[in-house]
Amino acid sequence: MTAAENRLPQAEPSCLDAPVVPLEDPDFVVSTESQLRKALSAAKDGDSVLLQPGVYRLSRTLSITTPNLTIQGDSSRCDDIELIGAGMENRDYGGAPHGFWVNAAGVSIRNLAISDFYHHAITFGPKATAPALYNLRLRDAGEQFVKASDFADLGAGVDDGLVEYSVIHYSVAPPTTDHGGGGSGYTNGIDVHGGKRWIIRNNYFGNFHTPDSARHLWNPAILMWNGAADTLVENNRFVDVDRAVAFGLSDRDADHSGGLIRNNMIYYRPDLMNWRRSLGSDAAIVVWNSPGTRVLHNTIVTNDNVRYAIEFRFHTDGGVAANNLSDTSVRRRQGGRHVAQSNAKISGSMQFVQAPIGDLHLRESFRPRYKLELHTEALLDVDGESRENVANLLPGADQIN
Repeated sequence: MTAAENRLPQAEPSCLDAPVVPLEDPDFVVSTESQLRKALSAAKDGDSVLLQPGVYRLSRTLSITTPNLTIQGDSSRCDDIELIGAGMENRDYGGAPHGFWVNAAGVSIRNLAISDFYHHAITFGPKATAPALYNLRLRDAGEQFVKASDFADLGAGVDDGLVEYSVIHYSVAPPTTDHGGGGSGYTNGIDVHGGKRWIIRNNYFGNFHTPDSARHLWNPAILMWNGAADTLVENNRFVDVDRAVAFGLSDRDADHSGGLIRNNMIYYRPDLMNWRRSLGSDAAIVVWNSPGTRVLHNTIVTNDNVRYAIEFRFHTDGGVAANNLSDTSVRRRQGGRHVAQSNAKISGSMQFVQAPIGDLHLRESFRPRYKLELHTEALLDVDGESRENVANLLPGADQIN
């Protein structure tokens, strides 16, 4: 299959409907790359930098070492201000292997499009506690779009990250070459090693489907591992991803622990994967060596591309899978444990509003009767509508009242 044939058949969202966050009295207003670099060099703790609309072609990675800095595009959209690298397949990237390298606490990046970097769109160093990414369009990164590594022992990483209202996607397909990650296909949307209490919500992830020739075939769009804990992944949309969410990945105790995956919509178009690829699959959501993880009210349409909707594997004591809606099953293997409650199966995707673009809101005509138990950790649906005191509590991300 060629890259062009692998393109998503429906248009992806340019930007999401992010509430406007005003930036009053910025300390720096810039309109060129050189002005931006000077502002970042001169900025002090708590300063803000406002970027005027336009294209900023980066000759060097933007390095941020100033705490509590805000970098914001002067637009309510995510794509009026573009930071562009040399290309995700271009080894001649000069001084800009990444878009941003952040090594300071409390940094916020908002209202920007960041694309075409050989390694990462945004990467975090050991001092980058509590980063906040908001209303971004991240496109075509050679490896991870958002990377937060561990820096010492297992579980010592960047804590308290926040990623909201961002479009994170490949315009055609992931790269086909080895970028230094031990083989081709080493890609993720968000890859957090050892970080605690990350919140990832209201985002769109598209086209994270590596070619069949890649060495790494099953990279999650969201990967939380190497001692990460207490992650919240909610209200996101995933379209054509090899795996959507992984809490833990390696066979070791507490590769992740705790956390909640709720109200997400996951869609695979028919025939995205050939039968050999599908046969070697596991699940859209994997919980591996992540004890105490809850997976609640997700809607998953696999169209037979992956074998299972949710999988618990290795040490997953205390896990719960409840009130999920999917066209396939929840399973456990190799010692995985979980409590399964009222996970409902469907056939096909006609009952959804716009399934091919990952919009798995239910049509008004979908009124099956289910006897479900209300979970206090999922009192609101994907749209913020209450599940309390409803006549017919529904499985999946969308509650029709």
